[in-house]
Amino acid sequence: MQKVKIPKKINHDTVEQLIAALNSNGNDTTDLEVPIDVSYRGFGILSSLFLLLFKWMRGNPGKLIIAVNEDQVDDIEQFATSYFGYVFLLTAWPTTTIVDLKGKNLKPKLREFTSVMYEKIDFLQDLPNNEVLLPCFDHYSNERGLNHWLYPDQIVFANTPSNLQNTVYRVFETVGKIYKSRFNNVISEIFDDIEIILWELLRNTDEHAKTDYLNVINLYPNTRGVYFKISQSSKDNFLSNAKNSTSLINYYEKAMQEGNNFIFEISVFDSGPGLARRYCGEKWEDGISVDEEVDIVKMCLAKGASSVLNWGGKLKGYGLNDVLELLSKRNGFLKIRSGRTSICRDLINKPHIATANFSEIELNDWKSDKSSLFTEMPFAEGTSLTMAFPLPKIDAL
Repeated sequence: MQKVKIPKKINHDTVEQLIAALNSNGNDTTDLEVPIDVSYRGFGILSSLFLLLFKWMRGNPGKLIIAVNEDQVDDIEQFATSYFGYVFLLTAWPTTTIVDLKGKNLKPKLREFTSVMYEKIDFLQDLPNNEVLLPCFDHYSNERGLNHWLYPDQIVFANTPSNLQNTVYRVFETVGKIYKSRFNNVISEIFDDIEIILWELLRNTDEHAKTDYLNVINLYPNTRGVYFKISQSSKDNFLSNAKNSTSLINYYEKAMQEGNNFIFEISVFDSGPGLARRYCGEKWEDGISVDEEVDIVKMCLAKGASSVLNWGGKLKGYGLNDVLELLSKRNGFLKIRSGRTSICRDLINKPHIATANFSEIELNDWKSDKSSLFTEMPFAEGTSLTMAFPLPKIDAL
């Protein structure tokens, strides 16, 4: 029996080391120990951490160990009502034993608090300042598993971007509540673009991330969702938190002003087969190089891209070109972590130009910022797409 332990303080390098540890365990049953509280400050950390969870669940998971004793009720509540803890618990719950540090079953005590967190997200009330998570869990009933902010009737995903209008409004209202009406003035100019970006990316998880890459087997368990966050800090602090990525440092240097800056971040994540495997379908081959895998991701980003497999007689595109266009308009940044790739695009320094030729699309290595010789990352399950763009200076309004 192996064990992987998540520390309290994490960054991207820490997450990648943990994913590598899971890969090295092979077919050995592996317990996963998680702390009560995790510090995930920094760009896209939380959704990257979810990929670690998905990798563990798709392997040979043992027990989920919460670093608490069963009589520490306040700590148990803190864990279950955090975004990190809630997603870990509801993803692992159907198939995994969940215990405390002494091996005692925690599910009876956790159940009450996961219900509390479900209601908090359902009503967008009493949530952390500056961040909102809207998860979906396909292994539960539609009523329990499909978030009504994304599935208005809790059956079918919003059929047009305008169906998410109320969702986007309420999310902005929640993440910007400490700035009140001043924040609303800033958001009005980007509202429609966020609505379209959100719809395009979440539609992809609905169409492409619920089954295996051959579109034959329903994945179980299966988790998808979106995370929103506003970060406020000085330019120096943003640069310090980006120290593990040359690409992000170069972006912040251009995007940031002196004094306080506001960055709006959106992460869409899923525990599906990953961009490259899903795009290729039955044509997927193990053992391809990481550069070839990057080329497949570029195909997903090309204008007019469609998946290789045919669903119901219709080829459905990924819509990622539209996302790049809107992010370029808003001076954004995009990071994609999927399979063995960790790649990004700085849309200030390298604005998007729509093309149907995937070889003309430039993506950069997350660590080195180079557009060739990509770093082969430890294989991760699922996909995380995190984007960010600066907001006008809220304090000046």
